[in-house]
Amino acid sequence: MRARYSAWLLIVVGIALVVGAALVSCTPDRSAPELSDAEMESADSLESAVSDEPTEAPPDIVTVDMDLIEPFTDQECLDCHSNQTLLIEITPEEEETESLSEGPG
Repeated sequence: MRARYSAWLLIVVGIALVVGAALVSCTPDRSAPELSDAEMESADSLESAVSDEPTEAPPDIVTVDMDLIEPFTDQECLDCHSNQTLLIEITPEEEETESLSEGPG
């Protein structure tokens, strides 16, 4: 009986090793690709092209003189939107929605 137990143990361990080896061999290659000499030269030229010096503002950005902007004069809007009692009165009441876990069924 002891010989049969050890034979089954060897078979099970052998199958486990074969399955483990098959799983390990199926994993994707995660090693980093190596750059060719041409790719290394282009990477070096890109690094030399980038500078740390500040550049001028793009031409499509327009600066505005703050003296030319008219001050806000519509006090009626400010009065309405800052009146808390009026806002509470005109705010619609929230409807109670039925949760997915509530109700029949």
